[in-house]
Amino acid sequence: MADKKITDLTELTEAASDDYLEIVDTSANTSKKISRENLIAGHDHDSDYLGISAKAADSDKLDGNDSTAFATSTHSHDHGNLTGLTDDDHTQYVKDAGTVTDNAIVRFNGTDGRTIQNSGVTIDDSNNLITTGGIHVGGTSDPGTDNLVVDGTIKDGSGNLYGRPVFLTTPKTSTSWDGDAYSTTAKTKIDLSTVFGVPAGVKAILVRLTARDSGSSAGYCQLALSPNNTAGSVAVQAYLQGVANDVYVSANGIVPCDSGGDIYYQITASGTNTLDAFIEIWGWWL
Repeated sequence: MADKKITDLTELTEAASDDYLEIVDTSANTSKKISRENLIAGHDHDSDYLGISAKAADSDKLDGNDSTAFATSTHSHDHGNLTGLTDDDHTQYVKDAGTVTDNAIVRFNGTDGRTIQNSGVTIDDSNNLITTGGIHVGGTSDPGTDNLVVDGTIKDGSGNLYGRPVFLTTPKTSTSWDGDAYSTTAKTKIDLSTVFGVPAGVKAILVRLTARDSGSSAGYCQLALSPNNTAGSVAVQAYLQGVANDVYVSANGIVPCDSGGDIYYQITASGTNTLDAFIEIWGWWL
């Protein structure tokens, strides 16, 4: 036995209660034997360790804390008691805006989607939209305070377009209508974009007509405008019947346009190239 290594001994896979181990008793400075039961007799497993199927008592401690320091399975956190909420270090949450205006539409501050802030746009309890600034529909430029800018069309509840007026301080003119001589002419279209440089598709024009005829004193003469190709249908007319020869007569008014944004003219002259005609456009409705 004394000549064998421990590693050369036959292995015992399980120690029985009456099996012994060699142990050095340092108090007597001698080797002795000790049974398995006596080896562990100094430990109170029931009080020092929690068994596999046992349940911790309220007085048991974990990391120096008793059971009152830990949450139960039915526990719910009261957010009002949480600390560190003002640190804004939880990137998965949106930070509130603090005190805000009643009924205000909140907006994001920055592009990370984390911080919301107050705004001057409100929706009241009657669903009215109110803003202290301007509104730009269909664009991103600053409309300016109290302005409504629409990059498109405005329609009523039936889908009909509202005509926005554009008024000029200098009229649109044409070399074809600045005193040119005309004879009697049936209804003929004027392409307002080509002839006068008016935007395509306008709904109506504000126009001034001026005409004279060398034989107006003896008969019926006129320069007339309308939105259609129907003879005798007139919206604005410079009427010359009975007027002294070569005396200018003017007329102002609004002429609706056809679906293409154009108008028609009709002329009754006393003879060949006897009627001198002027047309000035002072505005239009988009």
